[in-house]
Amino acid sequence: MARGRLGPFWIGLFAVAIVGSLRVTGCSQLVLLEERATDLRLLLGRTQGPPDPRLVIVAIDDASLREVGRWPWPRSTMAHLLRRIAEAQPKVVGIDIVQSEPSESPAGADEDRALAEALAEAPIYVLGYFFRFEPHGPPAAENLVRPYDVVHVRSQQGLRWIPPQPTQVAILTPNLPELTRAAKDLGYFNFILDADGTVRRIPLVIRYGEQLVPPLSLAILRQAIGQRARIVVDEFGVDEVSLGNLRIPVERRGTLRLGFRGPGRTFPHLSAVDVLRGRVSQDQLRDKIVLVGVTAIGVYDQRVTPTDPAFPGVEIHATVIDHVLQGRFLLEPWWAAGLEVASWLLLSFGVSWFVARTRGLKGVVASLVLMCAFVVLCQGALQGWGMVLPVVSPTLVAGLALIGGSVRRYVWEERERRKIRRALELYLSPAAAALVSEHPERLKLGGEKVDCTVLFSDVKNFTTLCEQLPAEVLVEFLNSYLGAMTEVVFAHGGMLDKYMGDGIMAVWGVPLVPRSDHAVAACRAALAMQNRLQQLLPEWRAKGWPELEIRIGINSGSVVFGNMGSAEHLSLTVVGDNVNLAARLEGLNKVYGTSILLAEATARALPESFWVREIDTVRVKGREQPVRVFELLGEGQQASELDKIRNRGKFAEALAAYRRGEFEVAERRFASLADGPRSDAAAQFFLTRCRMLLRTPPPRWDPITELDEK
Repeated sequence: MARGRLGPFWIGLFAVAIVGSLRVTGCSQLVLLEERATDLRLLLGRTQGPPDPRLVIVAIDDASLREVGRWPWPRSTMAHLLRRIAEAQPKVVGIDIVQSEPSESPAGADEDRALAEALAEAPIYVLGYFFRFEPHGPPAAENLVRPYDVVHVRSQQGLRWIPPQPTQVAILTPNLPELTRAAKDLGYFNFILDADGTVRRIPLVIRYGEQLVPPLSLAILRQAIGQRARIVVDEFGVDEVSLGNLRIPVERRGTLRLGFRGPGRTFPHLSAVDVLRGRVSQDQLRDKIVLVGVTAIGVYDQRVTPTDPAFPGVEIHATVIDHVLQGRFLLEPWWAAGLEVASWLLLSFGVSWFVARTRGLKGVVASLVLMCAFVVLCQGALQGWGMVLPVVSPTLVAGLALIGGSVRRYVWEERERRKIRRALELYLSPAAAALVSEHPERLKLGGEKVDCTVLFSDVKNFTTLCEQLPAEVLVEFLNSYLGAMTEVVFAHGGMLDKYMGDGIMAVWGVPLVPRSDHAVAACRAALAMQNRLQQLLPEWRAKGWPELEIRIGINSGSVVFGNMGSAEHLSLTVVGDNVNLAARLEGLNKVYGTSILLAEATARALPESFWVREIDTVRVKGREQPVRVFELLGEGQQASELDKIRNRGKFAEALAAYRRGEFEVAERRFASLADGPRSDAAAQFFLTRCRMLLRTPPPRWDPITELDEK
């Protein structure tokens, strides 16, 4: 491809740069899109297993408000409700309601005292409170919150990741002091709202002055399981939150991602009025973790979650507790960012490669399959291990690479394909030229080392034929022959390298038309050239043209393939020692009286369906290493050299005796093959040589035949 043109991998890098810049700058729309994609993936992969049976919610619902009265209830009523719950002997009771102001009823002090006494009667109550975050506020109060039991701050720098932000302070809205003193434990019920107002996370820690305090859900849990809550902060934020030996995986901000089981009322609800009136069996509350909260519509304790636009706030705390009790967490692992960048590169380059290397919709389909495979893997990690891995930015990168690569292919490669196809039709069959024009990257300027098979063919006694025919007839005759042989080469997937007078040089397995079975294809082409020649003979006889015989040499091995020549003229060809050997093998046919000779590398690459026999080991001119030479006799049932095939064993025995220096034995055996109505020319060659060696024995026998002629 010409310099300066936008290659496929540059398109991939460009797509990575676009999305990477959006991620680095914290594009809110991209972040929100990722969150919503995760919501959808959680909904699609959500398992419908039951919530932990130890959890139950006592809901101040619409039915309770209709029967008891509008909210807020008198605190004496709340005290009565808590006593009713305590009678059932639950393990712990969490109250998702803050009582921050004295009662405004005529018996206000008595009302507050009644609720405090109810809380003090049983050490099972955990009260909730909340924080407001403002630029300025009063100093943190003492004894109004309960911090983590164990706090280990390895670096003060890590505290900046914990809410509130560095420019804000946490302002506490506590319960009444007498209620706070009577409670077993305390925890805040603040949530985190994303940009779209959806609750997807809950902070497991907030800084209140110098204290790190846990949420209501964690305070309830540490009382329920009797373990101390521990938090570890390092320079990168929250490193660990744990209850005893149970580690809760949190994000560096100390937040826990929530995997909601479903819409509201997924957890078992008991109406508060039914508890008050004694219409609930105590077995439904015994040894349970009880959460008391308001779920009535219009009381404004509904939250937007990925599964419900009006999700009761008390059920968010229940969701956290359920996660911990069942060990069911969602977590973005520490290596997710590295995976995201790696997936950008993998998908962008993969898509760019598919679009550049495949035609039409195949590249699009392959790209979509790659993108879907990535999403499926991420979904498997989510469902199998609770790992939240990014999918939006990688698929966006892949989408941009797909669009960019498709546009580039349409704009640039269509024009290149037309130019290359016109040029390649001079070298290749129309089908091969069409193939290469669809994949111009296979046509490289310069040279490259490849394994292929080279074929040389030549007409026997062509000089004599030239003398017998007028010039215009000779040209017509030669064109008829070369055209027929070229059709055979193209039909067997070969590349025409060049014409050399009456000779043909063809190649199989070069990068333009790659194939692993290049030796097989070349040998089949050689047999087909012999057959095609026989088919032409009747037509030539009718025109008074002479009959032809052709000799073919074939070799397989490493060559240099490419455009050779100068800036003014290039030739697409192969060069190298193995090319020269193929040309020498064609000439060796004159020596042994054969038609098709193969080098050992080609013969060994053929399947058993081909009939070959070893002819000799020769050292050709210009090559130090000797080479074993084989004659190609045919393939399968279509073999024409039947006598030679039947006598392969006898010829091999005679050749073995010749190589051992047993010339008398070899002479007898070659004589039996050379005599007869269909004489074996190769056997005749060795018979003559054996007789010569018997007359003049060599001082030191070397079975390698030295050939000085090219």
